[in-house]
Amino acid sequence: MFPAARHRLRLHWNPFKATHLLVERNRDKIFESATHAPHSFPGSLTLPRYQAHDLRGPDSKSEFSIGLTDDFSLDIFILFGSRPSGVGLLDSSWHGKTENRAALTVLCSVNTGGHMVPASMFISANVKEATMFRFIEGTHQKVVERARAITLDPAIVQDRTPDLHQKICAAAALIVLHGFLVLHWMIDKCRANLNALLKCKKHRLFGRVYIRLCQFHVIQAILRWDWEIGKRGLGFPLSLDIKFEILYHFRELQRCRSLDNWEAAKCVFFERVHKLFLVDAQYTAVCAYFEANWFIEPWIETFTDIGMPANQTRDGAWNTNNWAETAFKTFDSVFLDNRMNKRIDRLAVIIRNDFLRFFRYWSPRDRPLNQQIIALHTNAHNLWEQDRVVQVAED
Repeated sequence: MFPAARHRLRLHWNPFKATHLLVERNRDKIFESATHAPHSFPGSLTLPRYQAHDLRGPDSKSEFSIGLTDDFSLDIFILFGSRPSGVGLLDSSWHGKTENRAALTVLCSVNTGGHMVPASMFISANVKEATMFRFIEGTHQKVVERARAITLDPAIVQDRTPDLHQKICAAAALIVLHGFLVLHWMIDKCRANLNALLKCKKHRLFGRVYIRLCQFHVIQAILRWDWEIGKRGLGFPLSLDIKFEILYHFRELQRCRSLDNWEAAKCVFFERVHKLFLVDAQYTAVCAYFEANWFIEPWIETFTDIGMPANQTRDGAWNTNNWAETAFKTFDSVFLDNRMNKRIDRLAVIIRNDFLRFFRYWSPRDRPLNQQIIALHTNAHNLWEQDRVVQVAED
């Protein structure tokens, strides 16, 4: 009975056709397919790019992609993504999102309270350079269009305090004059994301941007000896003490701030690492790992201080991509109830109807959980469990 009831609630038994119907029924709120010239329509929900799934081919060859954002999210990205201190964080997740193993990518920023704020979400059949560039470029286009609309009619900025409303309008005016300039991007070690951002940099979509690699991801990758070609390990075990020493010297190497000093700093790193090994073959393998995976272009400038502003240190959003991972943690625990989602159309609906709206109506001011809010939720839960909540007729 329950499967039949759920089936009646679906737009179509095929998830891809259901997603297409979802797009067709929101033509006033979305972009056209990526294969056509993009055209914007008025509305709160917008899709930076939509590419329909080819039902004639296998899922592995699909170019399906659908991006979602809304006006509230664009407004927040206009404010906290713009220079002089704007940041964009990019990350993808596959675990438990769809039965097709489609990737869910989040593009977000960080507000003044240190909280993650989403700019747009992207469901795609793959995470390739062209796919990620289409997503980032589409979001950029939506931000610019939104900024122009705000300058023409500031009243369209809703659900904001007077102070934030004024700041968003001011940031939008700067975007109209100078373009949407993001100061820096934070990513995990994903070649597709890096190449997509480098392509954006080449086309000067965001001006001169800095691209940084998440420090936690760097440490994790070195501890696991992850290779770009997909393999893991050196072929022999190393003690935690030696790994700790290697990481310590690697962090010293990261403080290099100029390409002119890079070769000298790298030599010092290898000299210090050499002292840790009694067997030259092990030292040679470790050197080969770093030369093949880290000490190559274009990665060098992403994990070091090379190219960073003179007065900037690797702190906060310049250091980790944890805010993007926070988006996935919130999405999985709150909106998926830590369960595996199967249908791709359901994922799109949850993003559209629940996840993005969550940040419109719930904007915590405190970095840690507010104790008053926790107490309020506890009391509300107790009242509900004791059947003391009574529905009354509306006036």
